[in-house]
Amino acid sequence: SPIVEVASTLQPKHFSYLTNGPKYVPPCQSRFSNGTIDKIILREYNHIIQSFEKDLTKNCISASDQRAKDFFTDIENLLRRLHTNILPPKLLARAQYEHRIMKSTRRQLKKSNVIIRITDKSKVFHLGSVQDYHEEALQYMQDTNAYREITSDINPCHDHVQTVLALIDPMLKKREINLELWKQYMRPNPMTTELAHLYFIPKPHKIGTPLRPIVSSIKAAATGVSHFLDLLLRPMFNRVTKETTFINGIDFVRQMESYRDSGRLLPTTLFVTFDVSNLYTMIPRDGAIFALQKFLYKYAENRRVHGITIDTITRLARLVLDTNCFVYEKKYYQQIRGEAMGSPFTMTLANIYMWEWEHPLIEHQKMHNELYGRYIDDVFMTTNLSIDQIKARLNVAHEQDENIRITCTIGLTVEFLDVLVDNNQGQLKTSVHHKPAAEPYILPYLSDHPRHTHCSTVKSQLLRAARLCSHVEDFDTTGNTLTT
Repeated sequence: SPIVEVASTLQPKHFSYLTNGPKYVPPCQSRFSNGTIDKIILREYNHIIQSFEKDLTKNCISASDQRAKDFFTDIENLLRRLHTNILPPKLLARAQYEHRIMKSTRRQLKKSNVIIRITDKSKVFHLGSVQDYHEEALQYMQDTNAYREITSDINPCHDHVQTVLALIDPMLKKREINLELWKQYMRPNPMTTELAHLYFIPKPHKIGTPLRPIVSSIKAAATGVSHFLDLLLRPMFNRVTKETTFINGIDFVRQMESYRDSGRLLPTTLFVTFDVSNLYTMIPRDGAIFALQKFLYKYAENRRVHGITIDTITRLARLVLDTNCFVYEKKYYQQIRGEAMGSPFTMTLANIYMWEWEHPLIEHQKMHNELYGRYIDDVFMTTNLSIDQIKARLNVAHEQDENIRITCTIGLTVEFLDVLVDNNQGQLKTSVHHKPAAEPYILPYLSDHPRHTHCSTVKSQLLRAARLCSHVEDFDTTGNTLTT
């Protein structure tokens, strides 16, 4: 169900429609499109053909082969029949009704000054007041001190394009950038480049429904460079930190089972979890660049990554940070602290900064033969020290960097990612963890998805439960809670 935190003029029929959730696909959408049928068919045809042409090339078959041409013609004819066939009366009536409800819902939301967003974790609709969103957004910007308004009121997009081109074009010409990794789309097009815009998504699973800032920078000038740096450095970082990284909840359970099988899980073993507050916006820019350089000097072979020097990588990273501007509420801002969520390089740079911070803690865990692992800004540790001793060690970590603020939980039973892990007298027990404030969501059966999608949704949840639950009873409980 949608999470509603504002009064509105929506009627039960509108709420019923929103209950379908953001993944719901209304029937026969193309029948109500503003575009012509011919344009819709052409768009879908080109998308399908591009996929097939890649597979044909892989199998050494030319797209100009007569068999391929005949097949493409059949595809086009099939699309035309599907889009022009007369709909059954019941299906047409349902499609028209849902289209009217959708348009009516939009009008009522606008009339009531209500903003609708998809929640951060559970991915259901959240309805809130435009004024409340605006006030919380401004409060977030003030609390983090990560954004500065550009008072000139001049859109910096053009300057960003020139800055990016002035740096990367000479690099490409001198082959300072690996041309095998660099793609043409990474170079900004002055005709299509747009300034990023900021928006917020709600986190109702946390007290007070805080907001998560997202900078939509798909067409920003430095987005291509950000993609390039992420493509260049993420595999290297993943390789270096493989032993201390959790991929997901299933990987976490496997590592816990390995910890138990090695005989290190004792009745006195405590579990420690902590998360880092506002990681992406709190890391200092100069500190992030320093951590990046230190990481590269230590792990880059011959101080190069795919033939690219550390100096070149540093200059590209600074470029991404320096051009991180956006528009919000018709005002221009520059992010002066941290990096924007939504930029491809953000997670890799934040991970490298965290790797520098967490290294002493990792060494501490190794010295005590204990487990340490991190998933972005969530950390899990095991310990056989006393509560006072481990708290003292965590306090040292907390005071190590004023930009890293951690909130800890210590106990025999803790939640981490989507797993509830319990030390029951030296016996490991794991099960699926559902956050109390998280709204469950299953794809509505009436959604116009292929039938196999509905089956796969339930199947994937059952497989997840089977992999996370160590006891059959917990698996049965999880299976019984799946809603349809």
